Amino acid sequence: MPVVKVIFLMIFYCLLTGGARADSTKAHLHGKIISVPCYINNKTALDFNFQRMGIKRIDGIRYAVSLDIPIQCDKDINARLFLKIRSQAVSATQSHVIKTDVDNLNIALFDEHQNKELPLNTEVEIDKTQTFRIKAVPVKEDPNKTLEAKPFTVMATMVAYYE
Repeated sequence: MPVVKVIFLMIFYCLLTGGARADSTKAHLHGKIISVPCYINNKTALDFNFQRMGIKRIDGIRYAVSLDIPIQCDKDINARLFLKIRSQAVSATQSHVIKTDVDNLNIALFDEHQNKELPLNTEVEIDKTQTFRIKAVPVKEDPNKTLEAKPFTVMATMVAYYE
């Protein structure tokens, strides 16, 4: 029984003195998650200058303007590189065509390397080893309707990112 007395005394002593004490504190862990940025066209706006166009000659072929657009990321990444052009498409069936501020005049966009339409608001994988080449072509919404002769503008946002 002496062992039981010793254990009892130890428990009684712990109860009287508060026993083993523990302290707690909150730990705050913090940091910043960043992605390595990619830069489009050396951080300058893209300017498709169609010059002077004949209002009766816009046919979806003439007046096409192609631009080479360098896309550079700060780090050499092994991930896949994507491009997305954000803008309002004319329609679901013409997802690569942007409406301008002139009635009946739109701009169709093409990936010139792939020789295919460049759909808006859709990610497109691009080859990060070469400069991206985009073609913009003025098109009439209704070929039978006359265009008004005046300057026009259209806005879109190009985003490059990797996964």
